[in-house]
Amino acid sequence: MNRSSAQLREAFGDDVTFLSLDIHTDDRGTLTAVDLDALPFRVRRLFRVSGVSAGTRRGGHGHVRGVQALFCTRGTIEVELRRGGEVVEVTLRPDGTGLQVGAGVWAQQRYVEGGSELLVLASEPYDPGTYDPNPT
Repeated sequence: MNRSSAQLREAFGDDVTFLSLDIHTDDRGTLTAVDLDALPFRVRRLFRVSGVSAGTRRGGHGHVRGVQALFCTRGTIEVELRRGGEVVEVTLRPDGTGLQVGAGVWAQQRYVEGGSELLVLASEPYDPGTYDPNPT
């Protein structure tokens, strides 16, 4: 189930928002563009999660600082978001819609289909010491 921007804003303020990528499709295939200057934060790191079996859960933590943008590039991924008693689930598909998740928001991804892939753009370098495993 995909929530509206208004529902996300009500639950998380500006700490969780939808993002959009440019997708161009023709008979040669699909090109998906990420304009880093158009993102509302500076990207310091990116990573891709792939080779995941259906039903697998990943993430399951929040970040003390920083922002991440999550984009499903293949399959279907459900993202559970939590903060302050609020729980919202958003479904990501490879349609160019992504999710910006700010610091203090706990997030867990469930890979609905085998072979689903997630691209993450992050504002901070990798530091597991800044992870918060407890949903608030």
